[in-house]
Amino acid sequence: CTLFWALYDTCELEEEARVLINKKLFHKYTNNKPNEIAKVLARLMIKMAAGVRVGSSLSEKTRAVEEDSISSLPDEILQHILCFLPTESAIRTSLLSKRWKRVWCGTPCISFSSCTLMAASNNNTQDRYTAQKMMRLHLRTGQKRNVKNINAWIELAMNRRVESLSLELNFKSSCCNYIFPDSFFSQSSLKELSLALRYKPMIVPKVSLSWTYLKKLSLRSCKLSDESLATILSGCPVLQSLMLWFCDDLTVVDLSNSPSLTSLVVHNSLSLQMHRSLQMHNSLSLVTPMQILAPHIRYLGLGSSKLKLLPTLVDVSSLAEAKLNLCCLPLATTDGEFHKVTVLTMMESLQNVEKLSFGKQFLELFSFPELLGVPFPMMKVKDLTLEAMLHEYVIPPGIERLLQNSPDLKKLHIRNLKTQPGVRRRRSKSRWDAESKDVATFMELMFKNIETLEKMVVRVYDCYLEARGFKEMVQTLSHNNNKNVSIVMAAGVRVGSSLLEKKRAVEEDSISSLPDEILQHILCFLPTEIAIRTSLLSKRWRRVWCDTPCISFASCTLMSASRNKTQDRYTAQKMMSLQLRTGQIRSVNHVSAWTELAMNRRVESLSLELDFKTYNYTFPDSFFIQSSLKELSLASRFKLVIVPKASVSWTSLKKLSLRRCKLSDESLATILSGCPVLESLTLWFCDDPTVVDLSNSPSLRTLEVHRSFDVLTPMQILAPHIRCLRLDSTNLLPTLVDVSSLAEAKLSLRCDSLATDGELLKVAVLMMLESLQNVEKLSFGEQFLELLSFPDLLGVPFPMLKVKDLTLKATLHEYVVIPPGIERLLQNSPDLKKLQISNWNTQRGVRRRRSQSRWDAESKEVATFMELMFENIKTLEKMVVRVDDYYHPYLEARGFKEMVQTLSHNNNKNVSIVISDTR
Repeated sequence: CTLFWALYDTCELEEEARVLINKKLFHKYTNNKPNEIAKVLARLMIKMAAGVRVGSSLSEKTRAVEEDSISSLPDEILQHILCFLPTESAIRTSLLSKRWKRVWCGTPCISFSSCTLMAASNNNTQDRYTAQKMMRLHLRTGQKRNVKNINAWIELAMNRRVESLSLELNFKSSCCNYIFPDSFFSQSSLKELSLALRYKPMIVPKVSLSWTYLKKLSLRSCKLSDESLATILSGCPVLQSLMLWFCDDLTVVDLSNSPSLTSLVVHNSLSLQMHRSLQMHNSLSLVTPMQILAPHIRYLGLGSSKLKLLPTLVDVSSLAEAKLNLCCLPLATTDGEFHKVTVLTMMESLQNVEKLSFGKQFLELFSFPELLGVPFPMMKVKDLTLEAMLHEYVIPPGIERLLQNSPDLKKLHIRNLKTQPGVRRRRSKSRWDAESKDVATFMELMFKNIETLEKMVVRVYDCYLEARGFKEMVQTLSHNNNKNVSIVMAAGVRVGSSLLEKKRAVEEDSISSLPDEILQHILCFLPTEIAIRTSLLSKRWRRVWCDTPCISFASCTLMSASRNKTQDRYTAQKMMSLQLRTGQIRSVNHVSAWTELAMNRRVESLSLELDFKTYNYTFPDSFFIQSSLKELSLASRFKLVIVPKASVSWTSLKKLSLRRCKLSDESLATILSGCPVLESLTLWFCDDPTVVDLSNSPSLRTLEVHRSFDVLTPMQILAPHIRCLRLDSTNLLPTLVDVSSLAEAKLSLRCDSLATDGELLKVAVLMMLESLQNVEKLSFGEQFLELLSFPDLLGVPFPMLKVKDLTLKATLHEYVVIPPGIERLLQNSPDLKKLQISNWNTQRGVRRRRSQSRWDAESKEVATFMELMFENIKTLEKMVVRVDDYYHPYLEARGFKEMVQTLSHNNNKNVSIVISDTR
């Protein structure tokens, strides 16, 4: 995880790519798969579109056309990432590109399961594996046919001086008795070794063992004699950790000759079948427990499935921490003397340990009748963990005596505190309240038995934590007992509707602990339907959505919201945003109801998309007098009629957008007169107005007009105060009567075939250019530029333009010359500083596959065309050329970059040239 975030911060990823990664990571984390992070990083190939920046300054660097941030990392980092994947997945990365073809071959970690191990053998994976040093090898199989493959990989690992080896061999002894190769026992480079052998094959070192650097050894279900274990330990001089899981043949574990060994974990097992067999033959008493001599260990973990199998601690004089647990059949009550001897011997061996943990069944031994009159040894424990069961709301006598004999106890941790053993039953709220008082009483009794306690951690049912008055009772415990004790209550078990026990504690919900205002702000980014669903998460979330200031409904959810009486549960005093989208006539009443509610809650942003085909929706009167509105968007597919019945009072409205609305000149004038602070007006396909008079709107700065194909009436625009104008017209260009304050304009023409009426065309174009001659930033669409080259305009003088920043969507035809319209436009722009040419294609119509030689030839034509542009612009400082993504091979054509670099030098101009694609 640390490596991933380091790479995440190092790689120069674009924001969109980072968002994509975060979404993937969130999904992996919430499914408890942190190792999948490496898989996301290894497989996600992020391609960033990058331009080639060149110019007269030699200090400017040229960037690669296409940069892959992951593939550009060194092999060592990529191979380290692949270590977190199964080798099968790592090999698949070789299909990504040529760069990845042999990256996996040097991966220092190999991991195969049963099926992939056989496939790796068939594909000669070993022959292609070239890593000089192997860090880790993990093999898991139970198929007899894989024996040769296992030996081959082990031999290879030994030759590559492997440091970590993990083998899970599930061969049945009846079909295969696996024998380790001799080199296995003489590998001095091993630091970690894990052997898990399901059917207990014999481990017998044939030669002297030499694991001189082994620090961690784990043996699971291994048939191991005392002599074999002694041989293994003698060959591990620096061993630090030893784990023996179900190695039941051992009778003595002598670690006295292993001074570096500090951690020992032993789990013994006696299967139910074996237990019944011994019990049937009265041989259960013949089972001998394991003896442990470990004078140097600091940590000991003991687990047993039978009390008679619990190891005997002969020497653990250096022990500082121990954890004891029994996972066994019901405890027998007949052999009282054996219980007494076993418990007292274990307690005497642990009396100097400072940190102890006892399991539930081991604690039950302390309360057996045979031990009630037997004195316990005094314990020096300071940190004690108990998995306790509360019986009849009193402290069990065994636990009480354990606490009384721990005079130095500082911290007590009680896990899984339960009030009733056995099957849980559904409890009522009053029952939880009553039992929570019993738990508090139990804790108070614990205080009376511990004089030196400083901290108590109790994990209980989460329903106790929510019980009435429980927290207050716990807070007063230490105060009533005159002790400065820190009490921590945590939910160890979550009790839901099914009342099934969870195996682990429920972690703190950091999101639910946020204030309502933050949660409601987050819910604003979701559709209201999803926000309402969060009420099912928990009681904490039940009414969070009710105060969400933003409401959004689509057509189907609008109906369901009405049926569920969502309005009655919505309690927000202030509504910031309302968005409704519907086309069903039966939703008309719901639209009006939500609109009325929004007006009453002083909504600031309102968006309505009403696609009624045969119904003429009428807005309520309160809609036109809502002074709190700041943004308003009205849209329809079938010409929404807007006729204000009275005066309009949108005194705070700053942004107005109308799409496909049937609007007369008078209605538009009435609306504008009621918007004194309007800053932005958008008219999409509102073709009925013939005059857009904005002379009485001094605050209006942006106007955007889009006209339909079938419009037949011209439009006049009077906007003396606007600074930005965007026009997207069809056959009829609007007439700009007054745009004296205009600083930026974007003109685009969309039509099937350009008009052929020469006189009308000449007048429209000249009037448009004259209206824009003082604008400093201009953008012309492709078809508008074609108008400038029409024969009727060739002899007509163009007005001089004061443009400084010009954008052209140009097309280079088969002849390599500047179209006459563009040439005259550039010549009449004496102050031009920046020229941007976007979507530059060399041929219109259907694209054809070109050969590399054809790309090289056309790239020379593009460079020649750019040189002609220089000749017509004397004041140019920067040129940006954006090539269509299909024509991206221009950027890679032979000699193209060099030609572009010499353009400004040949023309004696200090011009910065940027060539990029539009992807």
